[in-house]
Order: sequence, then C-alpha cells, then structure tokens
Amino acid sequence: MSVKTTHLPIIDKKFRKPKCKLLSRVQCSHGVSQYENMRLLNIMICDQNNKGWPVGHLITNSMTSVSVGLFFKAIKTRIESYGQCFNINCVITDDDSSLINGINDVMRSEIKHILCQWHLDNSFKDNIRSKCDRNKFDIIYTDLKAVVLSKTIEEFDKLVSGFTTKHKDETIFLDYLNSYYMHRREKWAMCFRKDLKHGNVHTLWSLFTTD
Repeated sequence: MSVKTTHLPIIDKKFRKPKCKLLSRVQCSHGVSQYENMRLLNIMICDQNNKGWPVGHLITNSMTSVSVGLFFKAIKTRIESYGQCFNINCVITDDDSSLINGINDVMRSEIKHILCQWHLDNSFKDNIRSKCDRNKFDIIYTDLKAVVLSKTIEEFDKLVSGFTTKHKDETIFLDYLNSYYMHRREKWAMCFRKDLKHGNVHTLWSLFTTD
C-alpha cells in the first residue's frame, strides 16, 4: 500500500475562512499501473469557489474499509501535526461502502455521505436495460430521473408513488429499487441536499470545474 499526501497544510488553511464549504470527493479507479489488481484512490476537496484540490492519493491492491481508514488516518495525522483540525462536512463517493465506512471509523462519527450523481445515473441506466422491457427504457429512465431531481420531500414521495403505480409490471426493477435505494433516499435524491453545505457539487467529476 502506498500513500501520498499533497500540500495538506496549504489546502487546509483555505477552509478556515468563513465562507468555505469543506467537501471531500473520494474516487476509486482501476487499471492505474502495469500491475494487476492495483487500485487508485484520489481525495479532492472543494474550496469556496467550487474548485477541486487534490490532497491525497492511495495506491493499493486491497481497497477495504481498513485500508481506506489507514489512508484517512495518515491524512488526519498530517494535518493535525501542523496544529490544524481535520473536519469534513460531507463526503461524495460512488456506491462502495468500504470508502465511507473507512472514513467514519477514523472520524469517530457518521459523516454526511451522498452518492455521486454520475455513478448513480449510470447504475440506473444499466439496471433499467437489464431488468425492464427494452421498449420502455426511455419512459422509465425519464420518470426515475424526475424522482431523483425532485425539489421537495413532498414532491419526491408523490413521484415515487406515481412511478411505482405506473410501472407496477416491472417487478424486478421495483424490487431492485426497494432493496438498494429507497431506504437510503437521503443519499441520492436531490431534495435531501438543498440545505447541505457542499458547494452545489453533486458528482465526482464536477470538482474540476466551477459552477
């Protein structure tokens, strides 16, 4: 396992300003070297201008909650060695539980965690294609996207009810939604993010740009 931290004391000072919103983007990638089974974990944080800053990189052949925890512990120790606090308001990841579990273990608390909309969208598309009538892809995807983008909890509940009724024949897909997502709606439905101070960042890629 290899750990590298980059400009941590400099970056951390940016988030001591009143208007800063500290968000961590955690992305895991495959095929990053000539060695098989090696994975790369990148940590980006968002400043007050919605710009992403790289603060840490982990290369490992075992991406578990234990290895992720050791990685974040190294970052935490590095920041605290400069007399600064390591605080995270929110974490965006793909739907890999080892990432958020490892972070929570180090922080000794349950950090606000939301799912990357890009990964969520691709997962929904793949499962609609594999579990639903092919001829209904467009309408099912459009209706589900409306659920994701709902602006209020009341609208969300209404759209979910309508989606379930309208597509009641797609039992396999509905079972998939209920099993994997409906009990975690606050992680992916946009209506649960409106009061979240995370710089209007909803995907792992958007920290490379400004709104």
